Amino acid sequence: MTNTTDAPRRPRWLVGLVTALGILVACQCLVVLGVLASRTAAFDQLAIAVGWVRGTPPPDAPAELQLAPRDGPLVIDERFDAPAARWDQSLVEVRDGALVMHVANRSFDSYSLYLGPPADDPAAEAFGSGAVDDFDVTVDMRQTEGDVRAAYGIRFRQTGPEDYLMVAISSDGFARLVRVRAGEYVALAPWRQYGAIQRGIGATNRLRLVAQGANLVASVNGVQVITATDAIDVGGQLTLGVHTSDAGGATVAFEAVSGTVGALALDESFDDPAAVRWSVGGATLSKGGYEIIIGAGVQTWQQPMPVDSSRVAAFTADVSATLLQADGEGAAFGLVFGDGGNFDFYSLLVFPEGEVAVIRSSPTTGTAVLVPRTALPEILTEVGATNELRVSVADTILTLTINHSEIGQIDLGEQVVGRVGVIVSAGDAGMTRVRFDDFVLRDDVTAE
Repeated sequence: MTNTTDAPRRPRWLVGLVTALGILVACQCLVVLGVLASRTAAFDQLAIAVGWVRGTPPPDAPAELQLAPRDGPLVIDERFDAPAARWDQSLVEVRDGALVMHVANRSFDSYSLYLGPPADDPAAEAFGSGAVDDFDVTVDMRQTEGDVRAAYGIRFRQTGPEDYLMVAISSDGFARLVRVRAGEYVALAPWRQYGAIQRGIGATNRLRLVAQGANLVASVNGVQVITATDAIDVGGQLTLGVHTSDAGGATVAFEAVSGTVGALALDESFDDPAAVRWSVGGATLSKGGYEIIIGAGVQTWQQPMPVDSSRVAAFTADVSATLLQADGEGAAFGLVFGDGGNFDFYSLLVFPEGEVAVIRSSPTTGTAVLVPRTALPEILTEVGATNELRVSVADTILTLTINHSEIGQIDLGEQVVGRVGVIVSAGDAGMTRVRFDDFVLRDDVTAE
């Protein structure tokens, strides 16, 4: 037998009140969750704050290529018959309505330069691609393959390949602002994960960067993420850039650019490759050689990595150069030397018309023609013909040799110290393609 006792009953109105309050609280929670779910950035930022979302930021700086210790004089002998980790292998092209940047190297960077208005635009005369200061630029970006720790975004106020600012994001949801000076990386706003950034390979993010004087403001998908001050505040090149991590290469599609650069309006959808005002081309290994491909109005040069590994004083440099394509007037190719890393260098240029020139380029004093374009019978002019080029420097004396014939000597008036590599200068229309092979650099000072 079980003895039972009836429990005291609660008033019906109290039960109803508790039930109503419970429903009200539940509805409010659903409303809050609905608002957060509809505002992905806010929801993700909350998740990041409580540790629900995890990821790995890109490296603070690229890892330097490690080479075996050198035993004896410096000799760089590259035949390009096998994978060549010491050379840039990145390519920028326009396809499927996007500016697509593919970087094959690990711990490497590449960029596409804003070229400004076309030559027939009245604004072109006043525009300087190396003097862009104030701008308000928005770009849609999408990483399509590669390691999620790659960084990509807007690289600006660039006064040299190793001197610039960059606002970048990663496909793991991180963003930062970095200043690079003489190859040293200093974070003005360090890597931080933001809920505003859509994560994952294939996700599209809209980055906006406003630079007005020293004030810099970056937003992603309409949410402000970085504010900073550029204490140096000097004009420079405006580019779109990609940095790969130590885990591998990456491909990024820049699908639209809009805004203003000074007084110029930007509205680039990349639908017409011939009309795109961003530099295209790059470098790749092809058919046992090192091929450089660039679009109209662009000049590019490449040296062996790591940085400064080809820095020499007295030296001899040899290369075989094959012209594959040269659209328009003014295309040239050859050797670059005495490169100080800040757009300051000497170049031996060979022109398809059978001419040669020696140029001194400087960001401060401009371009000096040391040897004007001079016709030489030794130069092979047919497309597909290979010219053997040699530059030797001892003290201040430069000796030129083409196809095993010594052309002459030039007194440069100063001792030349800097990196050595290859260079291609495009014509005023279309594409220029040059294949280099058998690059050999010997440091004659060390060898003595």
